[in-house]
Parts: sequence; structure tokens; C-alpha cells
Amino acid sequence: MAKFEEMQAFVKTVETASLSEAARELNVSPSAISKQIKNLENRLGARLIQRTTRTLALTEPGKSFYQQSVTIITQMDRAETSVHELQDEPQGTLRISASADFSRLHLSSAIANFAKQYPRLRLEWNFTDRTIDLITENYDVAIRIGALPDSTMIAHKLSPCRHVVCASPQYLKDNGSPAVPDELREHECIGYEYRMDTRLGWRFEVDKRPQTVHVNGRLRANTGWMIRELMLAHLGIGLVPTFMVADDLRAGKLVALLDNYLRADTAIYVVYMSRAHISAKVRVFIDFLVDHCNPEPEWDKY
Repeated sequence: MAKFEEMQAFVKTVETASLSEAARELNVSPSAISKQIKNLENRLGARLIQRTTRTLALTEPGKSFYQQSVTIITQMDRAETSVHELQDEPQGTLRISASADFSRLHLSSAIANFAKQYPRLRLEWNFTDRTIDLITENYDVAIRIGALPDSTMIAHKLSPCRHVVCASPQYLKDNGSPAVPDELREHECIGYEYRMDTRLGWRFEVDKRPQTVHVNGRLRANTGWMIRELMLAHLGIGLVPTFMVADDLRAGKLVALLDNYLRADTAIYVVYMSRAHISAKVRVFIDFLVDHCNPEPEWDKY
């Protein structure tokens, strides 16, 4: 930093042809400017400016150093300007990790409008239900569903996310309907690979007490959409978000089970790294998500 300040003092002195004027523009004392130039000349081992009581003249080394210094200061100014522009106007690359099922069902059309609204933004989407690390995997934001691990990340709630146990009418006709959570042990239940709490068991509330039922089944999937397809094919009972199957429940293609036993569920969040110095591209994307997502979503009305 000292080297750069000395360079600034030298360039400003040359441009204003005055130590006092350079000091005024840099908001320091003339003696500070004189000291910085002296330190610069001592470090370089060359006189850069010939001083008289009335004039300042560049030496041959001074002319060369001045030209290169101007280039460096200009590049620094441009670098700072580019950062300010990124902070003030949405541009550059925005990398997003999001649930494939939720994005496809409830964000895809809105995302297209967002892209049109900000033509200077390059959008890179990674659709996965795997929990990614924003820092090590170089993402700006993530849309996550479910309980969040402790971290230094900032999480903003977008919508509640309820889950529903359901199956097709044909499956229930062939195998019967479970009346209480424990009866799920006798059924073909379709597992969800990425939700750890369901891998350990399906959670319910019986007589106001939590109960975990360790379900069985020969089928597992790593997307809610595949679980839905397997249920529609009459192959078992699934535990999925309501945003995945609300239309099927309304149409009677699937039947909700054990609603009275389901515990209060979690939420859909947008996660990002810091509130401090948040970039314009991240800020407008979060605002977009908040405006688009409903705190009382239609998919819970089935």
C-alpha cells in the first residue's frame, strides 16, 4: 500500500506541477507528499523530479516511471470501477444450486422472466437435491428444502414445505390403507435417497409425542418426481412434499394418508454467504424469489 501511495503522490505532483496542489487533491500535507516522493526516489535509487523554487521537471528515469505509473493507476481505477458496477448493477455470472423438482414445477417459467429482466446476467443452474457447499463449490446462492445444518450461511425462508404420505387408490385397494403410522411397516414404502431424516425413518406425532417409523420397501429414488411416478404406477406409499403432488391429490390420482399424524414440517429457503457487501446479482435474485414464493402456497390446498 505504501508503494502505491508513493506512486500516487508522484503522479499527482507531476500532473499538477505543484507539491501543494498535489497535497490538496490527495488530502494530505505538502510535507507528506515531499516525504513520499523522497522515499520513492531512495527506494528506486534514482532522482525522478528536479526541483527548483519555481518549477518541477521530470528526469529521464522520472519520465519512464511516470508513464508506467499512470498505466498502473488507471488499471487500478478500472478494477475498482468494475467492482462498484457489479455491486450496483446486476451483471456477471450468477451460479445457483436448487432442487430439481421444485425448480421444474414452480420456478421454471418465472426464471425465464428473470433472465429477460436482467440481460447482463449469465445464469448457471445446478439442479440437485444434494446439499452443496457454496464456498468450495463456488455457488452464489442455493435453494434448499428441509432442515439446514449449522453454518455461517444466511438463510431466508421463502415458503413453508409440508410433506404428505400418499399412495394411489389402486395400491390402497390391493393392499389396504394404514390407519396409524405403525401400520406402514407392513406396506411397500418408497424411500427418498437425499433426505436423511426419511432414510432413518418417517417421523410422525402420535398422542402429541414424536414417533419414528422405520419403513420397508424395495424401491428407492433420489428425486421426488421419481417417487411420484412409482406411486402413480401403484407400486407403494411415498412421503413427498405437497408441492410435488398437490395436483394429483386434487385429481384423485393419489390419496393422502395419516395427515393427522404428520408433524409440523420445514420450509424452503434461499441460502447465501453474507449480508455484508451483497452483490447486486444476488440481491435481485433473492428479491425475485421472495416476490415469487407465497407464504401460504397453493400447493398446500388439496
